[in-house]
Amino acid sequence: MKTYNEAIEIAYEILKARGVIFSISEEQMIIQMIKNKKHKELNITNINKWDINAVDKDLSNIFYSQKAVWYFSVFGGVHIGSVLLALNLFSISKKMRALSVMLFGFSYSAMSYYIYELAQIYFAEYSILIFIILTAGGASILQFFFWDKYLANIQYRKKDILMPIILCIIFNTLIFLGITMLKK
Repeated sequence: MKTYNEAIEIAYEILKARGVIFSISEEQMIIQMIKNKKHKELNITNINKWDINAVDKDLSNIFYSQKAVWYFSVFGGVHIGSVLLALNLFSISKKMRALSVMLFGFSYSAMSYYIYELAQIYFAEYSILIFIILTAGGASILQFFFWDKYLANIQYRKKDILMPIILCIIFNTLIFLGITMLKK
């Protein structure tokens, strides 16, 4: 995949090959623009890394990683992602913040389910899309609000996710069975 600065360079080379003549000031301006875009893209890629504070050395902080929280939020539900994030906060003695994250996760999941049920009635053909958008929104709030607010600059070692996977499957199976029983 080409970056924006590479696209500018290619376009510049194509125009030169087709015989377009640039003045010295235009060439300098284009070269400077390419350099600025390269610098900006390098900074953006460095800023947008997930698990940027995860390290391999021994630390007392062992967290479920940002990726783990994100994937569990998207595929297991916002309530599961909020539990993982809350466990991270409990491990560093931020109990009230952990409880607020869990409260958000469970209330957001309940609200999402309710909206999904309404969408099935009024917007049946778009209900699954609405649910996907709601889930992605909840996962984003966990990541870009709660994680960035409470755990932004804390270095940690990644915690194993096998147990959360098993619990997620069991928990969501129980929720699914409970919902299907209520509908009967």
